[in-house]
Amino acid sequence: MDNVKKQRGSFLSAACNEFGYCLFPADREHLLDQKQLSARQFVQAVIAIEGLDLQTCAHFPTLLALYQKHFG
Repeated sequence: MDNVKKQRGSFLSAACNEFGYCLFPADREHLLDQKQLSARQFVQAVIAIEGLDLQTCAHFPTLLALYQKHFG
């Protein structure tokens, strides 16, 4: 597993544990394989997979900060 995939996996685990954004395993693996996504796009994808509207999701800034924390 490459470093980016590992860090993104850690972010997804934290997003699940801290905020309830828990993806199904198949969705998680598919998203982790999307290496071309920026931090913003990755977090937007998590929100979309959860079935939420990015325009009304209050957690976007918090999730983006959490993502960035996992990339030090």
